[in-house]
Amino acid sequence: MKERAENEGADKLVAFGLGAPEPDVPVVLDDSNSGNPGPDRDQAEPEETEVSSPEFLPCPPGYIYVLDPELYHKRIQTRGDKLKWMRNSDSGQRIRELLLAYEHLARPYPLATYPADMSDRWLDLRHRFPNFDQVLNLFESRYALASLRPDTPVCFPPILLLGEPGVGKSAFSKAVCVAVGIEYGEIPMAGISETFSISGLDLGWSTGRPGSVMEIVSGAGHANPIILLDEIDKCGTGGSGGNPYAPLHILLERHSAATFQDVAFRMPADMSWVNWIATANDALAIPVSLLTRFRQIEVLSPTREQMRKVVQSIYASRRETVSNGDLFPPDLDPAVVERLTLLSPRQVGLVLEDAMGNAARNQDARAEQLIIMPDDIFLPEIPGRRSIGFFKT
Repeated sequence: MKERAENEGADKLVAFGLGAPEPDVPVVLDDSNSGNPGPDRDQAEPEETEVSSPEFLPCPPGYIYVLDPELYHKRIQTRGDKLKWMRNSDSGQRIRELLLAYEHLARPYPLATYPADMSDRWLDLRHRFPNFDQVLNLFESRYALASLRPDTPVCFPPILLLGEPGVGKSAFSKAVCVAVGIEYGEIPMAGISETFSISGLDLGWSTGRPGSVMEIVSGAGHANPIILLDEIDKCGTGGSGGNPYAPLHILLERHSAATFQDVAFRMPADMSWVNWIATANDALAIPVSLLTRFRQIEVLSPTREQMRKVVQSIYASRRETVSNGDLFPPDLDPAVVERLTLLSPRQVGLVLEDAMGNAARNQDARAEQLIIMPDDIFLPEIPGRRSIGFFKT
């Protein structure tokens, strides 16, 4: 039994690149479904098998361990685990493969830094999103602080953007990720009514898997992506799966996020470097205990003058995303811009997409360059805007 345990432990070390295999040593696994029991089947197995763990060196500067490598190693090697993935069962194999898929988080994992031309990128964001000056002031102040020392990782406090629907909160958040050059993940909070969407589900369940935060960090390639909690004021709290706000109380505080436990892994994970942006229409629908963890910034609807810049920015984006949009000229007709300034940023994007189709349909009749004309624009009805209570600090 002792020899078999040692051989099995060596095999697992090889799987993680942590040791060399024993040459020509057979490993016999107990397969209760095979009808051919291993030589030790009738002997009592020890409760635990001790396997020596390799030494793990400290991370170099600019890297962290998201998962503690020693705890992760022990988790993989645990013989007494109730999941018993070593027994060759289908569920055991699934669990083993899932755990191994996150093995890179138990190695030194990089922290993304700001690009060298970040100052120019902030100016570009100010031009494209003129009604986001207040939040850009916060971003730039944090960038200035990070710039005092080279290669300082991107890190800013949790930010809550409050504003009417359609003013561009989500679009701005995505644009910040592109400008800063780090990965972006989104958790649509509307309709979520359980905790496991965020903090994972125990692997003992057939649908068990890590939560969305762990998945985003794992796929990002660095430990400090930006995660957008979209419409955080609209998630449900009355379901039997727990309150989805609960894990956010841990994740939005750096000291507690450093030991966040995803239920699927049952070990601490360092999520303290994740950057958070949330959006909401109504601050009163969010628990006060959660609100106090955010820098809350009210985003006002753009003025008429600001909308002229916003319209051109949205048009430039649609030229890149709409099929054959690059066939249209870089700038909109001024008369078209003026008509679109009556709309919200979200409505502008929808109307422009339809207008591009209308212009393409009318091109032959006009015998002119493919261009959006005022008669291609059909303005939707603009319902009366209701007032929204904002909570701002």
